[in-house]
Amino acid sequence: MNDNTRRILGFILGLLIGLVYGLVSQLINPVSLPGIPLYHPGLGIAASIGVSCLIGGLVGLIAAWPEEALPGVLLSSLVGALVTMIISLSGNRGGADYFLGLFVLLVMTFFPRAIVFLPLAALTRWTLSVWADEFQSVSFS
Repeated sequence: MNDNTRRILGFILGLLIGLVYGLVSQLINPVSLPGIPLYHPGLGIAASIGVSCLIGGLVGLIAAWPEEALPGVLLSSLVGALVTMIISLSGNRGGADYFLGLFVLLVMTFFPRAIVFLPLAALTRWTLSVWADEFQSVSFS
């Protein structure tokens, strides 16, 4: 599998995983607790699902970018944690004290959030390696 194919498939896999995450995270409460008025983030359900898809696609693309699997998996999990940290900071509605407290909290939880992104990146790289093996053994004659 060449580099461009691997990267495109990594992006698509990340989008699909982000879509599954977004659908579950945004629709589990209305489905399991109908009639209870729960808070929705400012963007709304559809936009939150779209943002989840884009973050998943970005993580999948970065995981598939290098030829070696381990650097891609580690870098994509760090970038995923950084992007979610920036999104959390950009939604700051409080003053400077609130921002400072939120920043400290996000810095303290940066590596645990990066660890949450590891399975997404590892699943993407594992799937790409399985597909690469399959593509090498297929003859189109």
